[in-house]
Amino acid sequence: MQSRFGCRHFGSFLRLATPHVRHSAAGLPRYQRTATRDFVTSGASGSADHVDIPETEFDGFGHPRVPFRGHYDIEKNDERRRWSEKFAGGKSLQFVSEWWNVEGKDGTVVEAMTRLRGNVENPIGLAKIPIGLVGPALIKGKHIDGYVLCPFATTEGALVASATRGVTAGNRAGGITAQSFAQRVCRSPYFQTGSVTQAAALAECLISELPALQMQVSGASRHANLVRVEPCIVGRSVHAQFICKTGDASGQNMVTTVTWRACRWLLRKIKKTRPDINILVFGVEGSSASDKTFSTMLNNSSVTGGVRGVHAQADVYIPESVLKSVLKVDSSLLLSNYIGWCQGSWLAGSPSMTVNVSNALAAIYTAAGQDIACAVESSPCFFNLERATPSEIQQFGRLKENGVPEGGVYASMTLPSLVIGTVGGGTGLATQLECIRLMGCDVENGKFRLAEIIAAVCLGLDLSTLAAMARGQFAAAHERLGKNHPDLGLGPHHLN
Repeated sequence: MQSRFGCRHFGSFLRLATPHVRHSAAGLPRYQRTATRDFVTSGASGSADHVDIPETEFDGFGHPRVPFRGHYDIEKNDERRRWSEKFAGGKSLQFVSEWWNVEGKDGTVVEAMTRLRGNVENPIGLAKIPIGLVGPALIKGKHIDGYVLCPFATTEGALVASATRGVTAGNRAGGITAQSFAQRVCRSPYFQTGSVTQAAALAECLISELPALQMQVSGASRHANLVRVEPCIVGRSVHAQFICKTGDASGQNMVTTVTWRACRWLLRKIKKTRPDINILVFGVEGSSASDKTFSTMLNNSSVTGGVRGVHAQADVYIPESVLKSVLKVDSSLLLSNYIGWCQGSWLAGSPSMTVNVSNALAAIYTAAGQDIACAVESSPCFFNLERATPSEIQQFGRLKENGVPEGGVYASMTLPSLVIGTVGGGTGLATQLECIRLMGCDVENGKFRLAEIIAAVCLGLDLSTLAAMARGQFAAAHERLGKNHPDLGLGPHHLN
């Protein structure tokens, strides 16, 4: 039977995974049903906490369920939160309960609540993560030329300070240059046929029908543009990458919808006109898109567009005097530690060369309303560090104040697959929209401006963190600015 997910076996799988049987009270590990509709939840110490739950909060199988599902108005959200407090044995959610205070021209509190729809289900409040400012960073790029602030939403002490130190070094070197290139996002549907011969015929059909598939995509979305289809044959199966442009949106949901529509059209046409191709199974995603997963395929993204995200680059020439005054390290020591870092990355089998990029991506993605899980697939990168001669510094960088040429380092950051957007998704939520505006990315092509900011800041963070490692400042900085653990007996004398 064909399920609404497109794979005719998928519905059967769901039925096997969630059988329609009534569970006995003894079979429930965390709570059990009683005759009075009281529930027993296990407390932190293993003791039983009795909780009264209204009759209306039980499903047809006797299990409790979260109330007011599908409701997003503030009254229902607050009632749902109070229900969760009661269910948890009276545990307070006082700080979770503080909603946005949105007033004036940007809307009311009630209007802010409606923005939650499509971003979260069963909302009960907000997770408030501290936001720190990195910068101002002087960035010279295709979509930005000037100073910019970059918000980091993080709970890791020393992260904002280190990134700020890195971009400060870039500022004093004359600024960090950044470039962003073509954006792509793909969905990779999976087809299973009867034989290798049929799979080859289907692959040819996918290529030859590109104009018609593009029309199907355009009919499903005014923002999506199908650029190409790349089929790959594995035995009797075909994995086809539908690669699209999606405007300023990251486009993951968009490309899912348009790929589904285009493939359904293709399936109907093949059934009518190609009796030699028997498609046994179809799924809208077969996992070759590297959606929210780390993949070496993402490293192959070119400036003309890969398969996922925006391709971004940043570089800077930093003279010796700036290395010493800001990063507290000289070029020889920095380069020696870079070689060691490269060796360690090779030993670990890492497909990326980076010191700390994932930290920056997670912090920026959280602040700017990105899909935080996409920090995983956005993290493949290459941090490059080379010795720069005095003539290179003079030609491409800056001179010392006394006019005497000096050497230094050339540093660059390549991020081939930044899955980001400045419209849609979480970018419309109140806090996240403010952060998008703070960076000046609430404009046309704002996604490319954001990519250049990310590349420049990631470069600064990697430079600063590597310098801290080289100078033995890394542990001391985390002890001073990060989390302290006095119970471990760790004191300043251990860090000297």
